[in-house]
Amino acid sequence: MIQGELTSQSIDRNQLLRNTVQRMEYPSFDDVSEEMLARIESFITAKLPAMHCRYIYEITSFQNCKNGVILASDSNKSLKIESKKWAYLTSLTGGVSHVCCFALTLGHGLDDEIALLKESSLMDAYMLDALGSAMADLSADHVALEVRRRFEEKGLETSTRFSPGYCDWPLISGQKEMFGFLDTPLIELHMLPQGIMKPRKSITAAIIAAKVIPHDSPCIFCKRDCAHRRTEFNNSATEKN
Repeated sequence: MIQGELTSQSIDRNQLLRNTVQRMEYPSFDDVSEEMLARIESFITAKLPAMHCRYIYEITSFQNCKNGVILASDSNKSLKIESKKWAYLTSLTGGVSHVCCFALTLGHGLDDEIALLKESSLMDAYMLDALGSAMADLSADHVALEVRRRFEEKGLETSTRFSPGYCDWPLISGQKEMFGFLDTPLIELHMLPQGIMKPRKSITAAIIAAKVIPHDSPCIFCKRDCAHRRTEFNNSATEKN
């Protein structure tokens, strides 16, 4: 089990600004007025220094992939990923060797601050909520990059990170698998019965490692209109249902 922390200094401020604007549901970055953009930037400057992310990740050995399920385990832990799309992607991948799972959180303090701000300024609470989501997402990118570099040292390629509740990986059963595999109390992260995490600004995800990964996500053979698409659909790729 690897543990670590990320501070605000690890985050690209320009990308954080853009992601925060996106989380505030503006149609595009250009649709934000100069006055509003200045307000968001000032808000980020004030709130970001106090933000930090705690994370853990663990790597286990890939066992097999069949009937739409990816199985991984070591001597005392096992993991089951029930996703036909990711299982199909894995079946196309050469020399799958490991699965890495990680969890991260920005902590309970951020949840408390958002709740407190709602009593005085709904707009500030909305901005902090958006900022927290953007910070968590960029932190997840950092952890995924750390994992990728770790595997690259062993001559392995990696998939993109993927989380329960996205693609066709069910939220509740997927989170139960992740929380059963990872020692989440180490970072004070817990799961509610509905699959929701506490603290709210938290992410769990998995990454597949192999000698050769022709496609890093199943988006390439998926026709669905999805806001989380990472790769354009390719007619030459065939989805196995």
